[in-house]
Amino acid sequence: MDELILETLKLMHAELAIINKRLTHVEYELASVKEDAEITKTAVFKLVEWADQASVALDIPSLLNH
Repeated sequence: MDELILETLKLMHAELAIINKRLTHVEYELASVKEDAEITKTAVFKLVEWADQASVALDIPSLLNH
């Protein structure tokens, strides 16, 4: 009986190691996605600001105001 419990614990430990490895990979990928999203957000805000300035400089209505 003790051997069965020990073997079950070993299998559970192995499965947890696999899950932890996958979770670490997911956390790494999520950090990359968050960084990319921040870069994209910053670029979009700069583009909107530029479009507003360009519309004023060219004396045309901004498409973003509709």
